[in-house]
Amino acid sequence: VTGMTREKLYFDLIERGFTLIALYYRLVPEIDEERFPVSHMLSQSILNLPVHQDTTTEDLDDLIHAIQDILAHSAQTA
Repeated sequence: VTGMTREKLYFDLIERGFTLIALYYRLVPEIDEERFPVSHMLSQSILNLPVHQDTTTEDLDDLIHAIQDILAHSAQTA
């Protein structure tokens, strides 16, 4: 997620009725942030989307449009 915080997008999608689970939201404690800055950056920006074998094309379209709308509104208020 760029242009806004992952948490904001996460909660905005939940408000719109999407079921999200925050997986892999932090690094394994033994991984040093200074030695692995890219790993740290990714751990702060990745969002797992609700896509699985039962997801329909319509579900994906709804999700894509919701993300586009949220990001567009975020850009307008920035």
